[in-house]
Amino acid sequence: MSDDDKELVMVMIAGIALDRALAHQFSEAAAALETEGKAASASTLRERARFHRVKALELQGRLAGLDEECGRSLPGLFSAGCAM
Repeated sequence: MSDDDKELVMVMIAGIALDRALAHQFSEAAAALETEGKAASASTLRERARFHRVKALELQGRLAGLDEECGRSLPGLFSAGCAM
């Protein structure tokens, strides 16, 4: 795997972690708003959480494809992306 490919993989892993963190934060905020009776605002935040969960899954799929394309030249790297 080239250095450029390794850098791409690391950026993708960081993106997965960021999208997951954002999804979690939006979900937490939505739950808090729901308990305050602000259903419309909570719904908006839940939609943003779903968006970021989907983006994380898309990146995981792309990372898996890159991992497969590169002949699994970095063992354990894909599982590191999934663990974030």
